[in-house]
Amino acid sequence: MLMALGECNGQHNVAARRYVELYPNRPRHPSARVILGAAQRLYETRNVLPNKHDTGRDRRARNLRNTETVVCAVEQNPETSIRIIAREHNLAYSTVQRILKEEKLHAFHYTRVQHLQPEDYPLRRRFCEDFIRRTEQDPTFPSRVIFSDESLFTLFIAIHEKGYLIRTTCTYGARKIPAVHESGTSRLVGR
Repeated sequence: MLMALGECNGQHNVAARRYVELYPNRPRHPSARVILGAAQRLYETRNVLPNKHDTGRDRRARNLRNTETVVCAVEQNPETSIRIIAREHNLAYSTVQRILKEEKLHAFHYTRVQHLQPEDYPLRRRFCEDFIRRTEQDPTFPSRVIFSDESLFTLFIAIHEKGYLIRTTCTYGARKIPAVHESGTSRLVGR
């Protein structure tokens, strides 16, 4: 296009006709306005391609004020969820997600792991004594028990002792996986 424009001494209407003569088999040909726009961009920016950096919709929701609000909400209450933050600050859920992602805050699901505490040993002993007593009463008792792995031992005791078990889905948000040794509700752990 620019070669045709130079050949036509900068006359963009003539350059558009010349381009059609030079490349008749092309399915599309640039108009005189396209050639003029490319020449102006080259002159102003030293680049023929359009600058699309500042195009698109304004970022009204992900502004500095909302970013600070969301980050402060996470820092003040790391156990809160994205939905609660979005509702309290009248923001879209996806906006809060994007802000947390930009601030490098990530949600992590809390995984419970087995760790024996000093108070677990009497419970284990009581379980073993109870198991031996039941086996003495009924020799077929062990064949009706399903043992899986050690991590479920505490859960079995919780069901056996109290008659119920409450489990919650735990989520943490942080820049790296936190080393938390307590159970809880949904959490966002920041910075």
